[in-house]
Amino acid sequence: MQPWAPNVDILPSGVVPPNPNQLLGSTAMARLVQSVKSTYDFVIIDTPPLLPASDALTLTHMTDGAVLVTLYNSTTRQKLSDALAALAAVRARTIGIVLNQTRPKALTGYYGRESSAAAADARAGAEAAGARASQGVTDGGADESPSPTRALLVAGGYRMPGHR
Repeated sequence: MQPWAPNVDILPSGVVPPNPNQLLGSTAMARLVQSVKSTYDFVIIDTPPLLPASDALTLTHMTDGAVLVTLYNSTTRQKLSDALAALAAVRARTIGIVLNQTRPKALTGYYGRESSAAAADARAGAEAAGARASQGVTDGGADESPSPTRALLVAGGYRMPGHR
C-alpha cells in the first residue's frame, strides 16, 4: 500500500501475470479483499473494461457491488446493455453508472443560471468542508466519527490501447 492523497492509499497491481483471472478468483485474493475492507472505509477496485475481459465479473462477489464507468459519446446503448446483462448473469449488484468525460454545461443552478461568484462561493465551501473532513474535523453532529474517512484504490494493471 502506498499513500496517494490525504487518507487515500493505493495498492498497485504490479506485473500482470499470464493468468490474471485465476489469480483474481483465488482464495488469496478473497482474503486480501476481506483484509482491506476491514481496514478502509471504502475500497475501490479498478478493473479492465467489462466486455473484453472477465476480471470484473470474477471480483464482483468479493465486493459490495459494481459501478459501471462509461465514456460519453462513445459507449453505445447496446454495449451498456451487454455490460449490465453480464453483471446480472453472475448476480452482481450494480450500484450505479458513471458517465465519464462529459463537458460541463454553463454555470447553472437548479432554478436557473447562477452568477460565477455564487458558483465560486459554493465550490470554495465544498472544498473547505472536504478539507475539514480529511483532517477529521466535524461540524459537531452527535453521530459523526472523529476519525477521517480512509479509502483504498486497488489499481488494475490493464489499460486500453491509447489510454494513459
